[in-house]
Amino acid sequence: MKILKKHIEHKNQGGIVVVSLEKEDDMYHLYNIINNGDRITSSTVRAVIHESNSGSTTKQRMKITLKISVEYITFDTDSCSLHIKGKCCEENEYVKIGQYHTIDIELNQTFTVEKECWDLVHLKILEDACDSTNTAEIAAVMMQDGLANICIVGNTMTLVKCKIEKHLPKKRQSNEIYMKARNKFFDEVYLAVTRCINFDHIKVLIIASPGYVKDDFVTFMSTKSAKLNDNYYSMHKSKIIKLHSSSGYKKSLDEILGSDEISSQLVNFKAVDETKALKRFYDMLGKRISVFSYFVIIIHIILLKVHKKIGCVMVTIKYY
Repeated sequence: MKILKKHIEHKNQGGIVVVSLEKEDDMYHLYNIINNGDRITSSTVRAVIHESNSGSTTKQRMKITLKISVEYITFDTDSCSLHIKGKCCEENEYVKIGQYHTIDIELNQTFTVEKECWDLVHLKILEDACDSTNTAEIAAVMMQDGLANICIVGNTMTLVKCKIEKHLPKKRQSNEIYMKARNKFFDEVYLAVTRCINFDHIKVLIIASPGYVKDDFVTFMSTKSAKLNDNYYSMHKSKIIKLHSSSGYKKSLDEILGSDEISSQLVNFKAVDETKALKRFYDMLGKRISVFSYFVIIIHIILLKVHKKIGCVMVTIKYY
């Protein structure tokens, strides 16, 4: 996230921040910063109705700049975008004050966030989002025969950048046909990896699968790279880690990040530390379920007084 302008009053902590989102994690940070009642100013597209002198009307989609008071915000993880709904709170040529509009926030879009009070929590989130050193990421290729999920694990979220599914014939029917189909599948995965993963931005690439699929794919990568006379594989093979997983689905990535095998190799990765903490919670819950109760709570500043007695605080944005 890049801050283009920042003006916050020292007296009441109210003010504006003009930002631009640079990566997917920034979208999640923004989702946690914006609250109901905040004001967002951004360019947006709206269907505007024009009425002629004869009384006929035409509808035209126009790009305009609107300022709305936030009433509802949703985070679409598939498209990695925010949908912010609210009432127009500033006079506009095309939209009356009080009319509803939804602003879609996407990557590399510049907009203004205005709050009556920027508290310490929001300022801390903003600071972390703008910290250029806090960008360590893990890439993962979760595989099984005929299925591959290419994921990027950031500090706050995991995104599936590409999913490849391909029907493979059974081995016993014809080994030659099977190997031809499998190599074609590996070729599609290889191209997706080169397209979706920027090794300049990641610390490690995990290739995981049941059985020997991962080993065969790494061998295929090496052969393919040599055949094309490029150094894509040779330059980055030191970042590749092969691991066993129960399947090629995204959910198996949680099992890997929580395992002792990977935690010893990936130190100071936020995603790994959080997955281990959640695993410890589930293990404790399974052994001593009688000592747990479920509550909907509000955490007050009083927790600071007893923090030495708390090993780890986990907060979820959803409950059941």
